[in-house]
Amino acid sequence: MTPIKTSILFALSALACVGCTSSPNVTSDTGQTTEVTALREEIETLKAENKLLSLKLQDEIERSTIQNFLRMREVAVAKQEAAALRDRCGDACADID
Repeated sequence: MTPIKTSILFALSALACVGCTSSPNVTSDTGQTTEVTALREEIETLKAENKLLSLKLQDEIERSTIQNFLRMREVAVAKQEAAALRDRCGDACADID
């Protein structure tokens, strides 16, 4: 064997030995399982909170809709009363808006 072939063979065998002795990147199954379980519990908690917030938002929308309706009714009644006053007092009340 020539010195070049010997050095190539030595290098290849060294690489093979290094590949065999290196430790693989192994993760703990129990660690991943614990993390996945914790994340699933957090998702369930967040879903429950989201549902509660959605219900609160619906209640707030309903309340504001009712308040807006009542405000519009008050405005309509005030306009009717103003029109009735203008009709009663005639031209003297015509400038009042």
